[in-house]
Amino acid sequence: MTPPRTRSIAIVGLLVVGLLPALARADAPAAEPASATSPRGTSALGTTRTADALERATDRASGHRYSDPKYYPLRSSAYISCARSNCVVDGEPYHGGWEQDWSGDYERPWDDPDQPGAEDPFPVYAAGAGRVSIDRNVEACSSTATETDFGTIVSIDHGGGVFSVYKHLDIEVADGAWVTPTTRIGTMASWGSRPCRVAYVHMEVHRGGREGRLQPMNNLLACLEGDVKVWPDDLTPVYDDPDIPGTPTAYETWDDTTPYFTTPEIGRDPYKVPKGDDSCIPMTNATPDEPAAPRGKYGATSITVNWTAPVTPVRETVLRLEILRPSTGAWDILDYDYVGAQVTTFTYEGLDVGRDYRVQIAFRNAAGSSEWSDPVELTPGSPPDAPVAPKKLTAGATSVTYAWNRPTLNGYPVLGFVVSIRSMRRGEWGDWVSEDLPVETIYKKWTGLRSDTDHQVRVRARSVAGPSDWSRYSVITTLK
Repeated sequence: MTPPRTRSIAIVGLLVVGLLPALARADAPAAEPASATSPRGTSALGTTRTADALERATDRASGHRYSDPKYYPLRSSAYISCARSNCVVDGEPYHGGWEQDWSGDYERPWDDPDQPGAEDPFPVYAAGAGRVSIDRNVEACSSTATETDFGTIVSIDHGGGVFSVYKHLDIEVADGAWVTPTTRIGTMASWGSRPCRVAYVHMEVHRGGREGRLQPMNNLLACLEGDVKVWPDDLTPVYDDPDIPGTPTAYETWDDTTPYFTTPEIGRDPYKVPKGDDSCIPMTNATPDEPAAPRGKYGATSITVNWTAPVTPVRETVLRLEILRPSTGAWDILDYDYVGAQVTTFTYEGLDVGRDYRVQIAFRNAAGSSEWSDPVELTPGSPPDAPVAPKKLTAGATSVTYAWNRPTLNGYPVLGFVVSIRSMRRGEWGDWVSEDLPVETIYKKWTGLRSDTDHQVRVRARSVAGPSDWSRYSVITTLK
């Protein structure tokens, strides 16, 4: 039996870009345990219950619509520009993270204000299959380095919490469109950049949501007349010159390359990535089949889900946790979690009592992610507290009137109350006699009782989570 995995809601794993097994690199991070931490709120996008159900029913009909962003996004020959740290500005890496720029505009350099920018288009393609989001589409240029309101940004959801991002494009794809690695999403431009004269594309890959951790892109597949190449590893350095210090003999990462705009300064011609094509891109995605919906149960501040292990081998399982926002009726993504293929149980702890959560799972293999499963919806909570009683307790000769305060809820509404009474007979207490009452009733009057007799009364609340404890019983004596 597989032991359950447990974590707080702030916990999320890290990405391995899903390339073919033979192309895996030692520097690519493995999927980490679900105890790694990441900020909450990885996406502000949400869908209502009704709209989401309709969308899933229509969009999933084709199946296998996702694949990891593992293809080089250009087909035209392009110049290599800034990677993680091969560009330095004021002594610091220009990007500082796994981000990559390619340019098609070397002939119109940045520092020549009389040059208008590239006139010939350099098309940009999706690096994998998924769904497009137009995050920004402002075809204008920033005037300062700190302005961020201008430019164009396209992101693609590749499933399983994996996203690719493309910036500075002339966008040629619709928001919400489903794309594949053969889909042209735009052309190189310079929107948003300063001084906005160089046509290029900036690309990122994230795991754990749109704002998740940046991932290396050192294993991008490219097609050259039917052959499969891996960039930058299969690029042949043209500067194998022992007289030039630091000259690479192989490109293990894009950081080993020299940015095109620095090469004239050191007496080199800029090096271009060769022109490619679509000849090696498969017609279908060999991703796992969609999982069945997980099952679940709730605790006081937790939910536990379990699922059926996949029939065919996979690399890992991804869980997506969402919360319902009552003010908008929309679901917002809180976290993605990545667990090993052998794990079939997962617990979220530290959740808000009474809030609606839902969990979906997807399976991942070398090609990418399956469709998301149908969700299981769960609300953490526990039975209500015992009602505070008595609020009122009086007796007549043959009657007792008893009232109580409504209890504190613990995630679920009270459905009703149960009141009980027992009487003293011949020096011994009789059996409790109970009665169900509707939720709007917070008092009970018993009649037909024996006069001058001791009676005990108590009350408990009922909810979906179960009954509360009994209140402390009260003793009262009917009048003579």
